[in-house]
Amino acid sequence: MTSSIKTRQASSPAAPTTQIFSRVTAKLLHRTTFMMDKLVEAVLQETTDITLSQFLMLMQMSGGHQCQREMASALGVTPAAISRQVSQMVDLGYLKRIEHEHDRRFEFFSLTPKGKRVFAKATKSLEQDFAKVYDGLSAADRQAIHLGLTKLMGCYEVTSTKRPVELNSS
Repeated sequence: MTSSIKTRQASSPAAPTTQIFSRVTAKLLHRTTFMMDKLVEAVLQETTDITLSQFLMLMQMSGGHQCQREMASALGVTPAAISRQVSQMVDLGYLKRIEHEHDRRFEFFSLTPKGKRVFAKATKSLEQDFAKVYDGLSAADRQAIHLGLTKLMGCYEVTSTKRPVELNSS
């Protein structure tokens, strides 16, 4: 994979690296993300009947109980959006409310047994489907992709102070 990338870059020496990134890599990242989201949405609908946004919330909550502000921050959504989604997840039986011991103005949320089962089932199904996708990549390719994306996210986090990224809430 690395050699084919170098070959493509070498075959167009007139194009500066920044243009290659902005035109080709950005389009490739966008298309890959779109395709991955579509795969995730299809797998979730087939196996659990939850949305991608609901899965992301279950994933965030799998680490333990949290308040709405923590969830909104971690998921990159507004407090209003998370409030609606939390209420929906409570109504569906995936999350439960936990009152603060000393201050009833604060409440936390945690996964219910049903939420844990749905999250485990969704995770297992996604791992199986993504294993099929990644079968065409060597371990070195997978590691290089992970490293590159990790570095890219680090660069983005350092330079993106203008506005927060928000996920669509479903």
